[in-house]
Amino acid sequence: MKLEVRKADICDVFRIYDKLRAIDNYEILAASGDTPLDALLQGFKYNVESYCITKDGRPIAIGGISVAKDGSEAYPWMLATEELVQHKAFFLRVVKPFVHDMLLRYPRLRNFALASNTAHIRWLKWLGFSITRTIDDYGYLKVPFVEFKMERKECVTP
Repeated sequence: MKLEVRKADICDVFRIYDKLRAIDNYEILAASGDTPLDALLQGFKYNVESYCITKDGRPIAIGGISVAKDGSEAYPWMLATEELVQHKAFFLRVVKPFVHDMLLRYPRLRNFALASNTAHIRWLKWLGFSITRTIDDYGYLKVPFVEFKMERKECVTP
């Protein structure tokens, strides 16, 4: 068994969209009204970077980052299959440095997550994100989402 992180390509979208976790499918629908395939294609089109975690060459998670036009903030996202849970240690080991690297390049990271996705929110907090607010009627389905955010700490020298 070989696990790795690599840049995603458009083929990965077609290999993973119908295998996403039910909660991720619902989050896509609730936020945008899109199908998983449409959401992934749109994300792939507008991302600055897209990555996937693969097991023996098959994508088990996919994510990316899009950036505000002025570069002031970036919007990370990730979707996964149920199979990712079986490789939690690998996932946690590789994701934290990736988030740190994004924060070096962008002063603020933020996005929104389905409020009922407690595992996702727990993971975001473990990564160092703050939950800054709840929006009770967010997106297409007008259901509760939380905003998560992380800001780069600037060093001040005397």
